[in-house]
Amino acid sequence: MRNTALKARLADRSSGSGADTAASTAKSAKSANPLASNKEPIDWKKMAGQIAEMEGRGDSQALLRLRIKILVLSKEELVAALAEIAALDLPADSKGKLQRQLLHGLCEKDSELALRHCLDQIDSEDGRLRVLLTRAMKSWAGKNPAAATAWFDQQIAAGKFDSKSLDGKNAARIEFEGSLIGELISTDIAAATARLESLPQDQRGIVLRKIRNFATAEAQLAHANLVRTGLSQKAQTECFTQQASHQARTGYAEVTEYLDR
Repeated sequence: MRNTALKARLADRSSGSGADTAASTAKSAKSANPLASNKEPIDWKKMAGQIAEMEGRGDSQALLRLRIKILVLSKEELVAALAEIAALDLPADSKGKLQRQLLHGLCEKDSELALRHCLDQIDSEDGRLRVLLTRAMKSWAGKNPAAATAWFDQQIAAGKFDSKSLDGKNAARIEFEGSLIGELISTDIAAATARLESLPQDQRGIVLRKIRNFATAEAQLAHANLVRTGLSQKAQTECFTQQASHQARTGYAEVTEYLDR
């Protein structure tokens, strides 16, 4: 009965005048998403204060409305908003919360653009921004590994991933290498192998342990072969142990299958 009534209503609308149909469509779109047509400039400084209040009182509905407001922004608007917020004099916590919301939206819309415009955030004290950029690297590498690799190597050559610690490691580079190699093992194992071999011996195991989720059993096996050929015996054991532990989250049968492979 509901389907019959719905079809009848749709038929009535389709037979109406063009003006009535357009008005009805516009009204429906507005009621479905009242923020979609709201193109007034957003006061990001005010918004930064509001988001802290929303989280403080656990107002999930208000946070959802904020995410929708960000979702309807174009990627160009998100880039402009991030630049504007970076220049604002705001408490670090409030600024970070807002930046994460916007960067998440930009990464979802265009991972390449997010990396090209927001790489400076890689050294932010807010580690969650680095997590978002690492995911963007994985997404871009999955879609266009050649372009992602070329861009990443350019940034390395420009010193963007130089180590600032005494042990010679750069946490962001290790995360990015893990994302890139993790995608390359499914498409170009030779490139993945060469990339791993270009890293210092003491960083290879760390990078391979960053790779935990595999699209196919073949990719998982390629990773295991990379562990065997590229790491010391001790590092191999550590890597396989971690992988087995990760598989155990979904069930012991998965651990057995992994170890058998």
